[in-house]
Amino acid sequence: MSIRNSILAEILSAYGGDPTGINTRNKLLELILIQNSGVATNPQIRNTLLADIVIALGGVITNPMVRNQLLQDIVLAAAGTIRNPSNRNMLLEDWLLAAENPSLCRYYYNFDGFDDYIGAPPMLMAGECEVEFFFSSNQSGVNRYFYDSNGIDRFYLWIDVLNKFNAPVVSTIFVDDIETTDCPTDGLAHKVNVKCADGQNLLIERFITNGTAFFEGKLWGVRVWTGGDKDNGTLIRDYAIDDNSTTIIDSVSGQNGTLINGTPEQWEYICEDSSAWNDGESWNDGEPWID
Repeated sequence: MSIRNSILAEILSAYGGDPTGINTRNKLLELILIQNSGVATNPQIRNTLLADIVIALGGVITNPMVRNQLLQDIVLAAAGTIRNPSNRNMLLEDWLLAAENPSLCRYYYNFDGFDDYIGAPPMLMAGECEVEFFFSSNQSGVNRYFYDSNGIDRFYLWIDVLNKFNAPVVSTIFVDDIETTDCPTDGLAHKVNVKCADGQNLLIERFITNGTAFFEGKLWGVRVWTGGDKDNGTLIRDYAIDDNSTTIIDSVSGQNGTLINGTPEQWEYICEDSSAWNDGESWNDGEPWID
């Protein structure tokens, strides 16, 4: 097998395919395309296969007639780094490195701390419950809320001017799996889990405000369980908050939320290498991630 075919075979393996017994370059490319949910428009023409792969990876074709340019387009679409655009073997190696270390790309919303928040259909916190979310923020020394309700039956998580978590019922709070009442203000990604012994039939109806105090930063990956914690309760809401829209999709029950007072400019699309993750869930190197 040639050097280039060997690299393509490794790329196919990196995408979860099986290169066993495949010796032709076009067939390897076609299988790579299939692994990325693409469709070959003409599997006999190599440049067309490469162009199909660019599209399947969500990239942009800059010149469909130049093979090295197509390979550059693929490396960029795979969020890789191009070392030498004139060296085809190196371009294939760049593609392999990107395939072996896939990037995680998503939208985040930058809450301004002034008036934007997420409204949601009421969530009744009956019996034991747990709320999990990810956030990053530099906000400090002011009152702010991660969630609350509009009425008197409020289930809330409030951070006071001393950067301490406060909750209305007996709750245990974990930050990055460590029990604490301290709210991080370092601007890095953190996971928070709030476990309550009894939600006492209280409600959550909005995120990152109580109506007067507002959170500034990023919030994502909000999940809510009732009738138990995340290990034995019922998952009733799952908001990724990656929608790039005023509609915040609930992937569990269809109880979608609404971004209030938001602007399109505050959505930010971020890609980073999976090697930057911390403990497979949160990444503490400048920008936040969740799968």
